[in-house]
Amino acid sequence: MKRHPHVNATNQDKTMTSQPETHMGTVEIQTVSNLVCAVVNDDATLLAVSDALRTMLFELRTDSDADTITATAIALPEPLDQPSNALVFTARRGDNSLRLVSATNRGPIHIISITHPPNTPPTAHHEITLTDHLSTDDNPYLAPPQLAISTRSEYLSILLPTSTTARIDIYSLNQPTPCHHWTLPDLSSDAPPTTMRFLDGNGLLVAGANKSFYIFSVEKKTMGEWSTDAGFPVKCVLPDRLEGDDECPTGLAYHSAHPETFIMGFHEYFLAIDLDRPIPCTCETYPPEHLRMTCRQKQTQPQQRRGGARRGAMTPPAGIMTKNNNFTICLRYNGMLFLDYMSETEMVIVQQPWLQVVDSFPDALERKIYGY
Repeated sequence: MKRHPHVNATNQDKTMTSQPETHMGTVEIQTVSNLVCAVVNDDATLLAVSDALRTMLFELRTDSDADTITATAIALPEPLDQPSNALVFTARRGDNSLRLVSATNRGPIHIISITHPPNTPPTAHHEITLTDHLSTDDNPYLAPPQLAISTRSEYLSILLPTSTTARIDIYSLNQPTPCHHWTLPDLSSDAPPTTMRFLDGNGLLVAGANKSFYIFSVEKKTMGEWSTDAGFPVKCVLPDRLEGDDECPTGLAYHSAHPETFIMGFHEYFLAIDLDRPIPCTCETYPPEHLRMTCRQKQTQPQQRRGGARRGAMTPPAGIMTKNNNFTICLRYNGMLFLDYMSETEMVIVQQPWLQVVDSFPDALERKIYGY
C-alpha cells in the first residue's frame, strides 16, 4: 500500500497536501487458484485469506529496518479446513482475544477464537458453528453470504441470498456463546436486499436491489425512526431519477463523524444521502452536465417530497422553491469495485475501467464486418 498526495477540498479553494509514500510490505501467497476473500485485523497483525480450496490464517510481523513483512501460518481447526466466501475479524468482549468469522459457501458460519498471549505465538480454536440462519426449504444460494459487525462488536449480521429473496439474521455476540438474536422482516415485496452496513447505535442499514433502503434498530428489534417516517415501501417516496437504470447497490460507506449521512455505491456511480434532509423529487448530478446523464429520464421540478425528514427537517411551504442536493448522483467514477471512508474527510475508491478490461481480452480469431 502506498500513500500519495491528496487534495483537501473546501467551498472556497482546493489545496494540495503532500504525504510521503509508505510501502508497508507485500505478502505473496502461492496457490493453485485465485483468492476468494481476504481480511486484515485493525492493527495489521493477522491476515485471513481463502482460495477455492481452503482458508488460511497468518500472523504478520513487520521489520521496519528491512521494510519487509514476515507471514507465519497459524493452524486452523478442522471446521475451517474448507474455503470461505466471506471473512471478518471482531473483538471478543470481556478479554483481549479476537474472533474470526468465516462464511462458507454451503451456509454455516464458523466462529474461531484467536488468543495471543505475550511472547507466545497466537493460537486458534473452534468456538461455535452458527446454523440458525439456514432456511429449511431447498432454495439454493445464489451468491456468497455477506457479513457485517456492529461498531462495538455486539452483533453479527448475515445476509444470505437465495433463489426467491435474501434473508438477514442477527446474532448477539454479547454472551459468552454467540446466539441468534433476530431475523429481519422479509423485504422481498419491495426488493431483495443486496448489501448492508451497521451504523452507530446498533442501527443496521439495508439497501435493496431497486435502490430502496431501510434502517433497523437491532437492539430494539424494530424498524428505525427514519424508515418508519418514510413508510413502506420506501421506493414510493424516493426520487424519480433513481428508476432510470438497472444498477443495484454494491456497497455502503458510512463514517461516525457524520451519523446522518451515508454513501450508497454502485458500479457506475454513487449516491450521497442525508437522512436529516427532505427527499427531493429528482436528483442533482455531479458533474452537473455529465454525458452519462443524457440517457436518463427527464428531470422533474425540484420540489420537496413527503417523508424522510426527521429531527426538524421541514418541508418548505408551497410556492417556495429551495435547492435540495440530497440524493446527489456522483458520476465522476465508474467501474467501482469498492468504496469506503478512510477518515472523516477522505474516501478510497477502487475502480476497474472497462477499457482496461477490454484491452486484457485476447485478439479475436475471426471478425465479421457488417455488410460483407
